[in-house]
Amino acid sequence: EDSIRRVAKLLRKFFEKMGAAYVKLGQFIASSPTLFPKAIIDEFQGCLDDVPPLSYTDEVSKVIYRELGGEARVKEIFSRIEEEPLASASIAQVHRGVLRSTGEKVVLKVCKPGVAQSLRTDLDAVYLACRALELLDPSVEQRLGLSGIIEDAREAILQETNLEQEAKNME
Repeated sequence: EDSIRRVAKLLRKFFEKMGAAYVKLGQFIASSPTLFPKAIIDEFQGCLDDVPPLSYTDEVSKVIYRELGGEARVKEIFSRIEEEPLASASIAQVHRGVLRSTGEKVVLKVCKPGVAQSLRTDLDAVYLACRALELLDPSVEQRLGLSGIIEDAREAILQETNLEQEAKNME
């Protein structure tokens, strides 16, 4: 049991270092208690809510400036954006802000830099590996349908990077 916990912790930390696609896989593991031992499920809960945040100054602010038309434009729109995130997940993190024009408190959900392309690349590689396995052994496709599952998961995960669509869905 202790060795499983140690391995699970190392694996979770590895997934976090490898990026968003692996954290999403960790989230799948955390949400699959019938497929994995309890010690692994418990450790991978960290992928659901303990993703280390990116630096606001070094990374997040640059994304905000690029998306909203530059630092001067952001300072026109917001009187304040808190550097400490409210939450950090595999794809994005959330910061509090205050609109300059109205004083209204808002939240900014910011996609982590390069996350969409990284997810696309990693998930395409997983899909190709599954397809190759299915071509080598057609019974794998008949029994598991892995490439179809991966393809569906890929589409769902990539939709999470479209924050404009998410905002429209909230209206």
